[in-house]
Amino acid sequence: MKSEDGYVALFAALVLLVLISIIGISASRVANTEISMARNELIYQRNFFLAEGAAMEAADRLANTADLKNNMPDWMETAAGALDYTNLRAYFSHAHAPVPQASELDVNRTLYVGGVDGTAPGEGLDPDRPKIRAISVYGRCEWDGVSIIKIGYRTAY
Repeated sequence: MKSEDGYVALFAALVLLVLISIIGISASRVANTEISMARNELIYQRNFFLAEGAAMEAADRLANTADLKNNMPDWMETAAGALDYTNLRAYFSHAHAPVPQASELDVNRTLYVGGVDGTAPGEGLDPDRPKIRAISVYGRCEWDGVSIIKIGYRTAY
């Protein structure tokens, strides 16, 4: 009993070892959480930009269509105000016509569809000139999650 000189040093070493182990386990869990958050952010940004690209492709196709009044693309909903957020999922699941168009960005994961919203706000009532129409264009990407982008487009026809 008289030679207990190393007992305090041994006890201090064990306490220090337990503290370092707890800190290491906590750091490992924080690192795993950070990696998971970074992956989720990467997926979100990838889907966002692919959906935006699909919507921009649709707007470009609208800009290059010579006669929207008589030659509306197949992927456009022509009934004013029929395409909105409440029924957008049905359009993208091909349950409604028009059938969304696959984007050239990624034909397996990106789609776009558009809908006429009606006459643009502030448009005059002159019957002799073409009306400016407001069009909503939606781009969608589904790749480890879903992102949908809406852009506005105005054109006269």
